[in-house]
Amino acid sequence: MNHIQRRFPRLLVIVAGVALIAAACSTTTPPTLPSNGPTASSAPATAAPSSAEPSTEPTASATTASSPTASAAPPTACAIEPQSGRLPSDRMTNAVVSTSAGADLVTFVFGDLSLPQPPQGASEGSLEAAEPPYTEGASGLPVDVTGEHVAIVRFTGMSLSNDVGQPTYDGTMDFRPDLAALRTVVNYDMSEGVIGWYIGYDGPGCITLSSDARSVTVAIDHPAG
Repeated sequence: MNHIQRRFPRLLVIVAGVALIAAACSTTTPPTLPSNGPTASSAPATAAPSSAEPSTEPTASATTASSPTASAAPPTACAIEPQSGRLPSDRMTNAVVSTSAGADLVTFVFGDLSLPQPPQGASEGSLEAAEPPYTEGASGLPVDVTGEHVAIVRFTGMSLSNDVGQPTYDGTMDFRPDLAALRTVVNYDMSEGVIGWYIGYDGPGCITLSSDARSVTVAIDHPAG
């Protein structure tokens, strides 16, 4: 065997070793290649508008602020409901105008009965809406009543004087208070067993009639404050 033949097996061993190394390297996982499509980090900065740039579209809050709200609507006035009932007696002796936190008040005070059984029968009181023109009961002359709404309070079966001919009521006939709601309390009739009052007031409050053993009160609701 010459020297060339002796080197050939050694070359085969070297080639085989290289082949084994190459095969071993080929079994390892190849590195991940970057995608051809754009990734989140590679997207251009102009893909979304910058928060620093002003928007030309109106916002919901601006639209809401420019729209009228339901609370801006004026409140609906409370209708005057007819009311009636028995009076404490047939003698009205006083009328008092006052106010409280939630209502303006007109209190009509009554004394003792003229007789245990007055000949005119039971005395009654009523409240209802008044319709213009506002006039005196006997003369028909006009009566000045101020207020957005006007109610009429009427007492019937009344004794207008005592046993010696003195009037049972000789107080103020025309009140002009400047209260939250109440504007006018004016007498329009005091004759033939009838006492009548016009009550003028402003605002949407309800007006009610109530009584106890000595008085009848007209209450006109108004906002507290």
